[in-house]
Amino acid sequence: MKIGFIGLGNMGQHMARHVLEGGHDLTVFDLTRDAGRPLEEAGATWANSPAEAARDAEIVFTSLPLPANVLEVATGEGGVLSAISPGAVFVDLSTIDPDTAVTLDAAVRAAGAHALDSPVSGGTGGADRGDLCLMVGGDREVFERVTPVLNLIGDGEKLVYCGGIGTGSICKLANNLVGLSTGVIISEA
Repeated sequence: MKIGFIGLGNMGQHMARHVLEGGHDLTVFDLTRDAGRPLEEAGATWANSPAEAARDAEIVFTSLPLPANVLEVATGEGGVLSAISPGAVFVDLSTIDPDTAVTLDAAVRAAGAHALDSPVSGGTGGADRGDLCLMVGGDREVFERVTPVLNLIGDGEKLVYCGGIGTGSICKLANNLVGLSTGVIISEA
């Protein structure tokens, strides 16, 4: 399967590596060319823009630091949606708010593709091991279509379908709230 992956930071580099090791034709992009070199050496193709990473891909992943980054990479000049194939799936692995997920979904649909919000939990160690928890929001049929690739990034037992678009983001934010609250309670105790 041809897959694009944008964002090769602390988490993205590992997730992209697992997709490549899964035998997929992977095209990668990051603002820093050096971030892609290990993946290129392992067989990935470097793209010079998000649009180039998305061109002819069946699935396009993003793993970016901020909601604004996700929207810019998707809808900005030279962005994913300027080149995404009809019927392709845009999977955002970033931690974003549900409103951004809904906005992204509308833009992706207008481009003739499908969107899933799929934030991850498990840190860089989980990303490196390929046993992240993925909390996925979007159309269930689309989710099931890409599940084999999502299972390369995360542990199949931790792959959670949450409901419609934005629910993955809601679950991730709730997960973060529980984790932060537990930390505060432990420090107070």
